[in-house]
Amino acid sequence: MPTVIKLGVPHPAAPQPNVDPVLSLGVPHPAAAPTQRHPVLSLGSPTLQRPNPTTVRSYHNTVLEESAVSLCGIQPGDPVLELGHGPGLGLEAAATLLTEPTGRLIGVDYSQYMHQMAGDRLKELVSSGKVSLYQCDVAAMPLAESMVDKVFHCNCYYYWPDLRKGAAEIHRVMKPGGVMGTTLRLSSVASFASRSEFPAENWQPKAYMEALRASGFNQVTMEDQQHKHITYQAIYDTAEK
Repeated sequence: MPTVIKLGVPHPAAPQPNVDPVLSLGVPHPAAAPTQRHPVLSLGSPTLQRPNPTTVRSYHNTVLEESAVSLCGIQPGDPVLELGHGPGLGLEAAATLLTEPTGRLIGVDYSQYMHQMAGDRLKELVSSGKVSLYQCDVAAMPLAESMVDKVFHCNCYYYWPDLRKGAAEIHRVMKPGGVMGTTLRLSSVASFASRSEFPAENWQPKAYMEALRASGFNQVTMEDQQHKHITYQAIYDTAEK
């Protein structure tokens, strides 16, 4: 069985890893134990509680997903692709922008568990044909060449076994001049990498950006972004054909 490449909730059969919660897509595994809250005393105010880690990571990942969607500049009639869609947060945000009949949304994820979660979350849009979901490897997508205008993903690329193959396949399905955007919190990714959670040095933005350039993308840039108190990184690129 190949390694699941989607960051987030593991397959139900997988053991629960002891990892930094920030990178999860905000949905706890069904078998996960409830988080114990601890009171914090505050002078002159009622007893407060520390934020629930599940709530915090859900908020962080909602910010990352919505930011990845906005990076692409999605237009109402665009065909759009999300890589590693997880439970469907980004798909849900993108679907609200596709108001014209030609606007179509495609999601791919290697995890059967995530594929099912997103299908349940977006069942009405899937039934209507507005959204199509595929359980597959990003390096072998069942999509036609030059099919999509916009691509987005977050918490994803550092789990691809081969960055070059993944980037080449994404380039294949994008239209000339198509735009791709991704978001990540580099500090959290580096923490995961220190525990050897990723294949080789794939987690390094430099490795990902070099793979994009080698596959035909240009204008590949990374910038720091800020949303309230959350600092994250955004990588932009354009498919040249």
